[in-house]
Formats: sequence, C-alpha cells, structure tokens
Amino acid sequence: MDSSINWKAAFDNADWFQWTGITPAVSQSAAAVLNFARLDWCCVGLDDAGSDAPFGNLQKVTAEQLHISPVLMGSANSAGVVMGKMISPQSLVVTAAATNQAGKEAEMFKVIFRHSILLAGLVGLLVMIYAYLIPAIVSL
Repeated sequence: MDSSINWKAAFDNADWFQWTGITPAVSQSAAAVLNFARLDWCCVGLDDAGSDAPFGNLQKVTAEQLHISPVLMGSANSAGVVMGKMISPQSLVVTAAATNQAGKEAEMFKVIFRHSILLAGLVGLLVMIYAYLIPAIVSL
C-alpha cells in the first residue's frame, strides 16, 4: 500500500467512493483502498463505463447465436452504454455542479431523458438496419 497517502483520513467524512476501471492502475493496492472505503461505511459506486470489457464476450456469443456481426453487437453495446450514461445520477450531479445548477437535477433529468430515449431509439434503428437490411456493410 502507498504509505504516502493516509487512506483513513482520506475517507473521513466521505460518503461516496467511485470505483472505475482506472482505480487499480492508480495504486497496486487498490483492493485495500476499497476495503478502507467499506470499513468507513462509505458507499462504493461502480462505474459502468468499463462494461464493454466484462460483457464483450457475451455480446460476441449472442451475435453468433443470432447470426449477426459481433462487431455490430459490440458497437451497439458501446452506444447503449453512452445513452445510459447521459441519465445516470452521477452524470446529472456532476453536470449540475459544474454549471452552478445544484438542486435542479430533476429538471435536467426530465429534459435529458427525452433526448436519451430518442437517441437510444435511433441507435436501435440503425443497428436493426445494419443487421438485417444491409449486413454486408458490417465486417464479420
């Protein structure tokens, strides 16, 4: 563990610890840091931005079962993650704080949700077109 950082003090008065794909790269003892957060009753959030890695093989197998390009399924999954990220609570809070609109997260959600649904529908439509109408465009 990196002895230059007092992790107990770092988590004093903290109520949230965000675990992301880069967390283990920050320190070789990231698991110990996670334990410090949990011992201090700090809520630990897992970032979904890295969901392509654990679910990549699932997308590939599903695509093969449906006779669809695995490249297309992986791309659709990545696009879906981005659409969901727009309405994630942490994104709304960060956006509200960065634009000095704290407390207006619900109003922002109402506006962003419509855009997210519209864009997700568009991505779904494009994936269906590529998968079934012009599959030769997408490499297998």
